Amino acid sequence: FPSLEWYYSENGSIRVELDYDQNRRPYAFGTVYTDGRVLFDHSYVFPEASADRRSDKIGLYWRHAFAVALEGRVSLNRYRTFRDDLHIGFYNKKSETELNGYYRKVNDHYWQDVAKAELQASFPVMEMSNNLVMGLELNKDTDEVRSQRNIGGFTLDPFDPDFDVDPTALPLTQSNYTWRDSESALYVLDRLAITDRWAVEAGVRYSDFDATFSKGGKDYDLSDSNNLSSHFGIVWRPAANAALHAHVTEAFEPNMGTDRNDDFFDPKQSRQIELGMKYRFATAPTEISVVGYQLRQSNLTTKDPVDPDYLALLGERQSRGVEVAFDTRLTDEISAKLSGTRVDPEIVEDNNGRKGNRPASAPRYMCSLRIDYRPKGLAGFTFSAFAIKRSSMWGDDDNSFTVPGYTRYDLGLGYKHDFWEARLNIANLTDERYVVASNGDDDVYQGDRRQIWVKLIVERQ
Repeated sequence: FPSLEWYYSENGSIRVELDYDQNRRPYAFGTVYTDGRVLFDHSYVFPEASADRRSDKIGLYWRHAFAVALEGRVSLNRYRTFRDDLHIGFYNKKSETELNGYYRKVNDHYWQDVAKAELQASFPVMEMSNNLVMGLELNKDTDEVRSQRNIGGFTLDPFDPDFDVDPTALPLTQSNYTWRDSESALYVLDRLAITDRWAVEAGVRYSDFDATFSKGGKDYDLSDSNNLSSHFGIVWRPAANAALHAHVTEAFEPNMGTDRNDDFFDPKQSRQIELGMKYRFATAPTEISVVGYQLRQSNLTTKDPVDPDYLALLGERQSRGVEVAFDTRLTDEISAKLSGTRVDPEIVEDNNGRKGNRPASAPRYMCSLRIDYRPKGLAGFTFSAFAIKRSSMWGDDDNSFTVPGYTRYDLGLGYKHDFWEARLNIANLTDERYVVASNGDDDVYQGDRRQIWVKLIVERQ
């Protein structure tokens, strides 16, 4: 991922970024909940199954200050992803003691082009400080999928899977398709400092989105919609070390993928109301922040329970939560950050009779503690300890079973000198077995076992 930036003058620069990534690994199917428990450390992936991903990106970025308070930015990005996967494992639960087998060859080529032009200006309005951002964004995606698959051609024992199956002898069903979508958006955001204590911000975004789908030599217009979303916020600083804010934000996001009838979905819609405060103690290097929010989302999608290779609409969901963070420096060498979250999500409208249930994979409580130690006698070194605790959660939207909560510990060691930095991390120090996500009794994902990794970062200007 090399990056090169040319400062052609004091007022502007041009940057080029090139990314390339290749990753080949066994394909992950997750595990299952059966016989009243999660089957940890069980794999249902055949040895020959693989996920071969190659991706690259080229980005061009231009920035120029036309005046002290007027700056323009333009970015052009092209992303490409090539996927050649061989999925051999299980599809779903046939019974408590049998899993339906699954075999699929996938060849997927994906392109995305994104262009963005933005103008940022700062100027007084009736002696009030004002910052204005205006922009245009264009986004085009193309995905070509070539797929062959077999479902239920063999079965697996969830407790003791036998991989002595010849999947090449299975009859395959061909499924080839191409989908394209594009979005054009205009947005304006204005931040106005009314006084030293009061500030407001307001913005709007207009998006025009369309999608087409091609299969069997036929083209289908699946979506042609537009959306106007808005944002409004206000900040009050009653003192130099305290701030309160309130925000109302609407968002629009196209849904990617299709249902099993090859139809696209209406775009996702969301509306979030947020209230928060931040206070920095005058007598100690300590800061506390509290945020409360309500988020309502519609046109959300999930895996189709009949055919998980496709999506289905969930309906409408609402989430209320409170987040608290406490950041302090205990000594000149030791700093600590403690944070906690309580979330109360609810399915308020549902297409499958789950109204009133709590969504899957949504723990009610989560808290974390991070401690950093930078000894004065070892300049450049940082020792870190991290702990996270999460409560239990429902394993599916039907609320038919729960998965247990967990506590996980990480340790880290870092050293920074001049333009380079080295890090050593041990994640999941005690090798805890835990679930990070569960969407059903046949779609459970175990968290990573203990991992040790080293990273080297080099950065020069």
